[in-house]
Amino acid sequence: METSYFHSLEEKKRLLARHGFDHWPDEGELLGYLFSLEDKLDAFCGAMGFTMVRDCRGRWCVCRATKQVDGGDSYAP
Repeated sequence: METSYFHSLEEKKRLLARHGFDHWPDEGELLGYLFSLEDKLDAFCGAMGFTMVRDCRGRWCVCRATKQVDGGDSYAP
């Protein structure tokens, strides 16, 4: 029982370290991390020609980004 408890603690420490934390983050640190992650996802999707949108059920989907052509028309390549 003790070994699984300490093993669990070590796993949590490793998980936090992988995400750049050396302690349990507070609300402000978590929000900063989430905003940074969103910026990274937006940049990655933009570089790959995709965008993220929510469907009618509120779930996130990845779609091809629409392109504007002369005249204001939009299309998905």
